[in-house]
Amino acid sequence: MNATVPFSIEKRRLNTGKQNGVDIITIDNGELELTIVPTRGMGIYQVRKEGKRILGWDSPVTEIVNPAFIDLESRNGLGWLDGFNEMLVY
Repeated sequence: MNATVPFSIEKRRLNTGKQNGVDIITIDNGELELTIVPTRGMGIYQVRKEGKRILGWDSPVTEIVNPAFIDLESRNGLGWLDGFNEMLVY
């Protein structure tokens, strides 16, 4: 492995609004930066290259909403959509 290639893993906890308490993990291998959201089932939020998002989804939901703020039973069981903004969920 080339030791000159930067690699980092950073875990942060968001603390504003409906994002309060959401953990995000950013993995950067020097070429791509991947953001995953363990608080929301390890969903992939976005992939960035050279500071620009290359994979992601422009959801109408602008925050990474903590599941504690979601009423799953609203809208006949579709309440989970009120916080959905990941590119990929499992």
